[in-house]
Amino acid sequence: KGHFIFKCLLPSIVLGFIPFIIFWINPKLTVLATLGMLGIATAAGDFYNVRNALRQVPKGGRIYQHKYDTFWYMPEK
Repeated sequence: KGHFIFKCLLPSIVLGFIPFIIFWINPKLTVLATLGMLGIATAAGDFYNVRNALRQVPKGGRIYQHKYDTFWYMPEK
């Protein structure tokens, strides 16, 4: 579950939040502001997947994706 959440949020952090924070530090870099806004906006589906993972998957559950669908299951011990 943690790996899935990390995998979903990493692109939005690298391509969205970090460039936007750099733009706040140096406002002359407007290209980074644009890249940051686009990176955050295009990650809406990833944010939705993280929300569903946090709300629906019990502790110890495994998550996998197939094409555009996300599934979870409890592994047998």
